[in-house]
Amino acid sequence: MKLFNARLPMLIFLNLVFSTLVFSSDEKIPDVLLKYNIQTVSIKNSSYMVFNFSNIPHWHTYWKNPGDAGFGPNFKFTSEDGSKIKFSPLEWPSPGRYIEPGDIWAYGYEGDYSFFFELPKNYNGNIKADLSWLICKHICIPGKSSAVFELERSVLTNVNIKEKKLILKELSISELGSRIDNLPTLAENSYNKIDIILAKEESTPNTLALFYNTSAIETTSINFLQNRNLIFPYPHPYLEFKHEKLYQDKGGAIYAKTLIEWNGMYEDPEIPFPQDNVLPENLKLSFDFHDAKNLKNYRINKTFSKLYDATKLNAFLSILKPFELSPKDSSKREVNTPTQSTAEKSHFLELLNFIFLAILGGFILNFMPCVLPVISLKIFGLVNQTNQNKSQIIRHNLLYTAGIISTFCILALVVVLLKLSGQAIGWGFQMQSPTFIASISIFLFLFSLNLFGMYEFITPGGSTLGSIKIEGAKGDFLNGVLATILSTPCSAPFLGTALAFAFTSGPLTIFLIFISVGIGLASPFLLTAAFPSTIKFFPKPGNWMNHFKKFLGLSLIITVFWLVSIFVQLNTDEFSLYLLITLFMIGPIAITIYQKIKKNIFILLTAFTLTIIGLINIGQSPKVDSKDEIAMSETINKFGMKWNRWNPDIINEFQGSKKKTFIDFTADWCLTCKVNEKLVINTNDFRSIIKDTGANLIMGDWTDGNPEMTKWLQENNMAGVPAYFVIDNQGNLHNLGETVSTEKVKQLLKN
Repeated sequence: MKLFNARLPMLIFLNLVFSTLVFSSDEKIPDVLLKYNIQTVSIKNSSYMVFNFSNIPHWHTYWKNPGDAGFGPNFKFTSEDGSKIKFSPLEWPSPGRYIEPGDIWAYGYEGDYSFFFELPKNYNGNIKADLSWLICKHICIPGKSSAVFELERSVLTNVNIKEKKLILKELSISELGSRIDNLPTLAENSYNKIDIILAKEESTPNTLALFYNTSAIETTSINFLQNRNLIFPYPHPYLEFKHEKLYQDKGGAIYAKTLIEWNGMYEDPEIPFPQDNVLPENLKLSFDFHDAKNLKNYRINKTFSKLYDATKLNAFLSILKPFELSPKDSSKREVNTPTQSTAEKSHFLELLNFIFLAILGGFILNFMPCVLPVISLKIFGLVNQTNQNKSQIIRHNLLYTAGIISTFCILALVVVLLKLSGQAIGWGFQMQSPTFIASISIFLFLFSLNLFGMYEFITPGGSTLGSIKIEGAKGDFLNGVLATILSTPCSAPFLGTALAFAFTSGPLTIFLIFISVGIGLASPFLLTAAFPSTIKFFPKPGNWMNHFKKFLGLSLIITVFWLVSIFVQLNTDEFSLYLLITLFMIGPIAITIYQKIKKNIFILLTAFTLTIIGLINIGQSPKVDSKDEIAMSETINKFGMKWNRWNPDIINEFQGSKKKTFIDFTADWCLTCKVNEKLVINTNDFRSIIKDTGANLIMGDWTDGNPEMTKWLQENNMAGVPAYFVIDNQGNLHNLGETVSTEKVKQLLKN
């Protein structure tokens, strides 16, 4: 098993190399990509053999930990009789970071650099050195060379490099001295410029997380992070280090997090993943760190004897601002750091842009299928206002707007609190709660029976719909609340981009964006409040409204059936379903008895109490194991096509191998998703495009709020579903947003 695990990364890497070669650009590749020489030097009474490398501009080789793929330079020394010789290497130079197509991170070297080997005092011998390396830019080219030379009293003589075109001119002793001084040195135990904590990532199985921050960086000197990590982890036999994520607080302090995948189960003997935050044995890790204050590189060795709880650490990072300093072309070394005033102005303009998108997306929500039943009720309310004066019309619509804004403020507060608790959430998060689904479905069921005239209570539509006197303030405000609640299962063009920005920002931004969405949702009625005369364009009230309200009641009944189907998907045990059906009956029976038999408030209080107790029990009901087993399958058969089930690594895998792919993120409670499926995805035209282009399919089911999927969506500027992406034949990921068309998909997959 261990042998298989050791070969697997190389097989994946070779596949990546060949696929890169196939799809590379027409850029001419120079004959010589790297030159080197061999020298000896004596510094501070120690003798060293030095291999000096020089890459042509913009091409890089790799460090000991190459990143996502690759391998570093390899040196093999043999004597005249073929026996191996071992020289002690010094630390390798501190690496840089290079972002390759497909978001592949590489750690290594550009330009000029050297590798040092310590020589025994007065060493003599004839040596053969075999070198190999991998050098990359838009493609990766393996290279190798051999040299024979003689060492007399640790001084190099008679050097013969077989590949003459690779020979590099010798360097001066002062230059070699400078390079050896810049090598990482082992940090002393008292070194305290960086704090590193190892934790268990609860949301992801078999995963650890490094959390770290430093006091050695000032906000005016973070330019070096354009081309390197805050720390580079040295390779470890059974740990796979993921990409570093950087954060910054208001004071400019830098914080970071790196996920670590545990592969100890593939070792022989197996090393199990630690349970209960207890490591089976001390875990020794090493890191390369650049101290920005004294401009020195250090190797930091740290031994971890226990794991911390990642929940609070993630909650802390969630209130910080993530930032990216990596340019798309990492070979561009010169970076201009903006001044504080320029950065503040840029951030302000960016915020204004997202506020505008939020307002526009909120306006479009008025026309989405989720909101139409409640919006129709409000329109009936406007029709009923045609005989009222301007001040009454303004009052009605401002109260409706207040209901919307208040509910969005509550949603924003819930989002902030959940983020502070360390949870990953997105748009429509409450639709992933069985208790919420049960609550809103019961309310809408009561509401629909009222429209059918089974009983009478004050409704947002007023006397025309409820057939009794209206208390306008309560009715209009409640209508705004309902419109907001039913709008959240929907996503609209422009809305996802604005919400993704909000979910990855601080509390103030979350409130600003949510309020802006509310303003957009209420905008048609704000317009009516500003210009009351527009009410005259609505038809006059009449008997037709009494007939049409039954149609609205039917639309709400259909909405209830839809909500119950979502409830079944989220919570499939029979007890919960029977309990929900029972709760549907309690309210109508209690209201009917109260209004037509005995007006005793105790009847309504008892019904309300029983309903609350039932909802609490629904929220605590366990999910059925069989559903979890089904969810573990790697493929989904849907719309007559075979889809790969989304997982955190599959998109990186498909991008790295440049597989043309269409990606669909959906949820059972998302009506917009269903509309897009009906009009585009579940069509013969779409199936023909997939077949003709040979594209792969990936589906992400967000019904139960998978936190890893939530995080991935937010990292790619989407706050919820629907969300559609395409990977083209160059490995580029294209975000199609909340809408999809066969023309756009065909265009991206054909190229």
